[in-house]
Amino acid sequence: MFGIKTLRYIFQFTALLLLTACSTLDMRGAYTLSKKGPMDGDPATGRIAILWPEGIDSAGLLTTFSVKTDGKEPRVEQFMLDLAENETAAIKRPKAFKDADIMVHRVREEDVERARKFQIFLETLEHNRIKHRFGVHIFPLTGPTSPKALNYCNEETEAPFYVWFKLDNNSSYQRIIRTKNIQKAIRNIQGKFCKSARQKYEQ
Repeated sequence: MFGIKTLRYIFQFTALLLLTACSTLDMRGAYTLSKKGPMDGDPATGRIAILWPEGIDSAGLLTTFSVKTDGKEPRVEQFMLDLAENETAAIKRPKAFKDADIMVHRVREEDVERARKFQIFLETLEHNRIKHRFGVHIFPLTGPTSPKALNYCNEETEAPFYVWFKLDNNSSYQRIIRTKNIQKAIRNIQGKFCKSARQKYEQ
């Protein structure tokens, strides 16, 4: 489910965090992944690595895919990407974040086979050139871990945010997102996140 053929699919399969105009797609990583097809990747060993700003933690990524072909009801598949316990990512960190924690996410083991079947479904559409509309909604399950989290509820506060993607065990991590303003990249950074931060840290 992690391989793709076009830049459109790069946004849908790998950006994973609801890009806006204020986010920056890393074109080198995007170009590398644009050469891949639906079967190029292993849901069991593919990984998403995220460097969150200080004060933000993530319990996982709730991912919903929707594929609509003419005359049929959309096929909807939902996957939870949990934290990969005790895994570290072989990634060169940005200079300003040499000691920052990078969180690695993976498809839940019980969902891997279902994800592979979804891969085959997408490959069949591509192979048979069946017209389809593809959508994805990724909802990061974020939470505040320090008073610094309150800063991110102010859109004028810079909060650098990086995302890397790895197709399988034989691949290296490719950086796909770098942005100075996480507020514009993550829709739920307002709403519940800010409400929780205020309840925990405002006097």
